[in-house]
Amino acid sequence: MVLFQQSFVNYAWGYQNRGWFIDRDGYMKAYHVAGQGEQWHRALETGPDSGYIAQAGLEENYARSDRVIFRIPRNELNEKYGLISRAADGPYSPRARSAYDAGAVMFCAYLLDKDRGMYRQVLLSLSGDFSQFNENPDSQELEKWLMGLNRIYADSLAQDRRD
Repeated sequence: MVLFQQSFVNYAWGYQNRGWFIDRDGYMKAYHVAGQGEQWHRALETGPDSGYIAQAGLEENYARSDRVIFRIPRNELNEKYGLISRAADGPYSPRARSAYDAGAVMFCAYLLDKDRGMYRQVLLSLSGDFSQFNENPDSQELEKWLMGLNRIYADSLAQDRRD
């Protein structure tokens, strides 16, 4: 079960999609997909299931993660997981154009809807070509926490380049 995700997606010079997931066991796992966008599942953008991603689709995305970056302690993970449902209803800032060819950096959380067999994708923040922010205080706390974890991910990429 996936709880959180950070992603960077850019189509400007060929498809690039990289980032990380945090699963229910606290594992932060990295992924990188290039040139295979059709094999990546996204949350629906229209219709009655807008904002949801099929459980099987998210699990297939997660299966593409190829290395563990870090493990979050159980008590910390449980505390942060408890904030997702309160953050889920926003309010959200309006989506605004902020750049061109910069791609999209998204921080999000997931809530499983067992009746639908789908995950609700809870946007925490979006930046890049467009910007949008979840203005709920619980969302802002989650985003700040995830941005701190993102530094661990960035450091791991820098280390990979040195090796």
